[in-house]
Amino acid sequence: ERVLVNGSATEAHQPKLYRLRLEGSASWVWPLATTENEPRTQTLCILCQDRLDYDEALRFNQRCLETRTPWLWASTGPLNRAYISPLFLAEVGPCLRCLFSHFRRLSPAPDLYDDLAEHARAGREIVPVPFPAPALVIVQQLLLWKVSLAAEPEGRAALYRLHVLELASMEVTSHRVWLDPECPECGGRN
Repeated sequence: ERVLVNGSATEAHQPKLYRLRLEGSASWVWPLATTENEPRTQTLCILCQDRLDYDEALRFNQRCLETRTPWLWASTGPLNRAYISPLFLAEVGPCLRCLFSHFRRLSPAPDLYDDLAEHARAGREIVPVPFPAPALVIVQQLLLWKVSLAAEPEGRAALYRLHVLELASMEVTSHRVWLDPECPECGGRN
């Protein structure tokens, strides 16, 4: 068993007012207006997905790492739950592929992840998943909350945790996301 000791994203937190760039084909993506007068010098990319398109998400992850652009990922694709990622930073902490590697390890059907990526690469359509409007509001509010946490002087742990909204109970849970020491994207930050 391997143990990885590394500085956390919370420790590396620097308060920033981000200029937001929403991406993805999710029907629930909404415009986020910036009303404050403070200068926003760095872009925060947010990929919003309403389908299980891991290929799109991994390409987004790789691009953000290469351009050193902070990013968030939100998905309602799993049908009975929504995921709102931690704030990912190119310099420290896990990346989206690290998160997917942990999903795969915990999954009772790990080959599903390869099948989903191959399905998208083959150009076959991935159908959007219907999601109730009240639950979408919660997803949107969690994203807005995380963006507001990024501007706070101290790094709050909630900003750097995965949030999961369970539709059956409408409960939101948070989970720490660990670095994958064998991640081919961020290299486990070795």
